[in-house]
Amino acid sequence: MLYFFTASDPTAYKNFNKTILKPYPIKDSLNLLDPVTIEKLKLNNSDKKVRMWGAKPGPSNLRNWNNLNEGDSILAYTRGEFLYSGKILCKTPKPNQLLAKEVWNTNDKGETWEYIFFIKDLTKINIDRRKFNSFFDYGENNKPFGFGLVKKEKLERKLKGFKSIDNLIYYLNNDFVISDEELEDNSYQTAIEEKGFSNIEVDITPDPQPIKKPTTIRGQKAWKRDPVVAKRVLKKADFKCEIDNGHITFISKSTDTPYMEAHHLIPMKYQNEFPNSIDVDGNVVCLCPNCHRKIHHGTNDDKKELIQTLYTKRFQLLNDWGIFKPFEHVLSYYDIES
Repeated sequence: MLYFFTASDPTAYKNFNKTILKPYPIKDSLNLLDPVTIEKLKLNNSDKKVRMWGAKPGPSNLRNWNNLNEGDSILAYTRGEFLYSGKILCKTPKPNQLLAKEVWNTNDKGETWEYIFFIKDLTKINIDRRKFNSFFDYGENNKPFGFGLVKKEKLERKLKGFKSIDNLIYYLNNDFVISDEELEDNSYQTAIEEKGFSNIEVDITPDPQPIKKPTTIRGQKAWKRDPVVAKRVLKKADFKCEIDNGHITFISKSTDTPYMEAHHLIPMKYQNEFPNSIDVDGNVVCLCPNCHRKIHHGTNDDKKELIQTLYTKRFQLLNDWGIFKPFEHVLSYYDIES
């Protein structure tokens, strides 16, 4: 499993500095530990200094702590970023208030962080929250909180492409690039409408295109989308929604055409899985704002129906542009089982 803990408020950040950024001198507190835990610390040469963390009492924290196993992976999050990854060395066999109070004291409610675990193999990483949310298909506004874990079904789905959680974390830290849709969607839609559509030629012969280099947006590497590609698609669709051409929107004051939005059927964040660019006409669809919002935020059943409609219309073009994937594979990009 892949767990995480957060240290965002002042008290938690103080604790983070005390027992994660630098190892805690546990040798002075061994009298508060049981013999089995002490032996495990000794075997890892951690009975003098060790990285450690704890969670406050509560049903969710207790459940996660009870399920925590030696060797499980864990991420440390603070102030918008995951800064460290590590492995669970061991945990105390039962909540340990005495040790927790000695190490971290108590909060203003008199609670202490008594669900204690020890961490080994701590490694520096730099995974922005937006990148984490994008990779694991959480909502863009999701904020890690407390002591939790990546949902089992999400982790298992992502692990299919990796040999281990360590490989997955390495990829997420070093190679994963998010799409600019998740950083700058409003500016992309605005760029599509700039200068109108009068000079846009729509008859483009399908031809696999080389992958464009990622750009940097607000400090994050992102796959850039070309608004000219979207302009061609919207114009070729005669500014009608490809889900249902009867969907009515409004007339855009910028272009004097029905307002429509561009959407990549295969999301840009999966560009690394393809030998050719997926920012091409065959992968971009014209949607009314309502369908576009639904495909991002609707129920899985609604999203599956929309994707099925678009895939039926586009699967041959995906092949022509050198980016074909089976329907079940495309569904998985939206975190939906077939």
